[in-house]
Amino acid sequence: MARKQQNQKPDQSLEEFLSRDLARRAHEEADASDGSDEEVETLAGILVHDALTSEQRRALSAPDGAAVVVRVPSPDWADAVAAAMRSHATYSDMQIKLGTSRQDRPEVGCDRVSARLARGGRVCGISQDPERFLPASLVAGADVRLDLAQPTPGQVARAIRAVTGEDPGPMPPLHGLGHHDYVAALRTGSTAAACLARLTAAARSRSVVDPDLPEAPLLHEMPGLEGEARDWCLALADDFQAYLAGRIDFDAISRHAVFCGEPGTGKTLLARSVARTLGVGLIETSVASWFTQTQGYLGDVVREIDRVFSAAAAASPVVLFLDEADGLPSRTRLDNRNRDFWKPIIGQVLLQLDGATSGKNGKIIVIAGTNHAEDLDPALVRPGRLSRVITVRRPSVSGLAEIIRHHLGPDDLPGADLTGVAALGVGATGADAAAWVQAARRTARVAGRPIAVADLMALVAPEDDRTPAEALACARHEIAHACAVEAMGVGTVQTVTTVQSGEVAGLTRTKLTTRLSMTRVQIEDYVVATLCGRAADEEWGEASTGAGGPANSDLGMATRTLAAAHASFGLGGSLLHRASDVDAHRLLATCPDLCQAVSADLDRLYARSRAFVQAHKPTIDGLAHRLVNERLLTGAVIRDRLAEDRTSLTPGRTKGGRRA
Repeated sequence: MARKQQNQKPDQSLEEFLSRDLARRAHEEADASDGSDEEVETLAGILVHDALTSEQRRALSAPDGAAVVVRVPSPDWADAVAAAMRSHATYSDMQIKLGTSRQDRPEVGCDRVSARLARGGRVCGISQDPERFLPASLVAGADVRLDLAQPTPGQVARAIRAVTGEDPGPMPPLHGLGHHDYVAALRTGSTAAACLARLTAAARSRSVVDPDLPEAPLLHEMPGLEGEARDWCLALADDFQAYLAGRIDFDAISRHAVFCGEPGTGKTLLARSVARTLGVGLIETSVASWFTQTQGYLGDVVREIDRVFSAAAAASPVVLFLDEADGLPSRTRLDNRNRDFWKPIIGQVLLQLDGATSGKNGKIIVIAGTNHAEDLDPALVRPGRLSRVITVRRPSVSGLAEIIRHHLGPDDLPGADLTGVAALGVGATGADAAAWVQAARRTARVAGRPIAVADLMALVAPEDDRTPAEALACARHEIAHACAVEAMGVGTVQTVTTVQSGEVAGLTRTKLTTRLSMTRVQIEDYVVATLCGRAADEEWGEASTGAGGPANSDLGMATRTLAAAHASFGLGGSLLHRASDVDAHRLLATCPDLCQAVSADLDRLYARSRAFVQAHKPTIDGLAHRLVNERLLTGAVIRDRLAEDRTSLTPGRTKGGRRA
């Protein structure tokens, strides 16, 4: 609702301001809807009053004019704040720029602003993102700059007292409310209790943005949460509690990260668990949803990005989860045909991300989820944005047992030892574990009996439908990997299994030796160990497709590693840096010299793999037969057998790992 422009004394108290405002309204005839708008203007007046310093008040009344810039919490506050600003001074130009017009750009309107300021006028610009939407000359020359946040409970209480004349009493946190919520709740003629009840109900309706959030486990109860992911999430929860207690500022919290992991490892569930543990809402979005929820045109997608971040700002404190973040392509890999479309979208995301991570657009915790962190735009994960990339790994044996127990609940198989099931299923994801429990329950239900451990075992490690020769070949392949990893010091074997999982016929789980950097010798040892599976295939028969295919296959990993050594790490005879380590393999399709060098290295290192397998043939064969029978061997079994093997030295190397 428009107000009469009045000059205001610079040092007017809040009580004087509110008393004048209420007295004026008491003598005005207005319908009920107009009255609601005025109550929001009163609350906006409190926000402005609290934000203005004495020096800024003097600047507003300066005879030579003033340039004023006001950042509002969200676009829906703009009109109410404009009315509040007019109660403090008259303006020759009031500009509200919310990005809804193509003219809302920094380069538009600068001449108009400059001319009015030069004549001694006052110009006020209001926006949720001044640097992005207001004229650049106004922002750069601002004499008064106000950054308004969402109302605090104390400010809302003062507005309620101004409207009703009653004290509302203790105020609960009111998260996620926007301008229209206050319009609906603060009503002329209402009581303080009724206003507070309406506000509380509105806040409660927005407290769980994601309907699945109540079902998410708390972090300290989340099964299978291990390693770096566990440490970061628990630290975030501790810091957030410290913030709520007033011991640290919100900006001191390390609160933005990328969860990277294979499908089914629980990235989305972990984000929900974080939100539930913190006691805040969760807004889930994805690059795909920006297209499916709009017509897919560039302008539509940009507006949807703005809407998502504005919703997060209005609901803050909140967790904003950007799933499938790798759907936003890296600009370093875009061709000319697609660059013109994607560049504005990526730029818009980065701009909104800056506002969210800096805290200027509300208290937002931003978490992105991806299966391929290496495909993210480098600007997305630079310091100050989502610089912390946290790998959410497949659970360990103990973690998998916890996940199975969680899905079984307290009533199914109480007290049963699930370690054996988990050991055979190691390498599976949390989603796999949930599917096992669901299928086992169905089996038991059809049979008309309670669920049994055997039902789970039949699903985790079903009878092997391969021929004995195929099973033994798979076992030799995996054991060859395991022996090479241990003998060459490449890493520590955790488990080796021939239990099939989807397209995976067998799996060697290894914790690679952690090094801040790797030498050429260490890289080559890793490649030799990676190729030993194929060498075993050929030693006992002939090479097959099992070592190749996808990018994470044995041949795929060996090729990528050597391409990075040549084109990125300067370890291939040339110091020329051609690409990042994650992109180096892409050059193989267009650089014949690189392709030839990598191919020559593969041939040479594969010869070492063949020699290793031949030297350890009795050990590999013996362990492989045992693996066929037991279907899973621990790393300790591999290490004990190698210790007994008198020929454990690799060809051309000594016990110290140096070349002879």
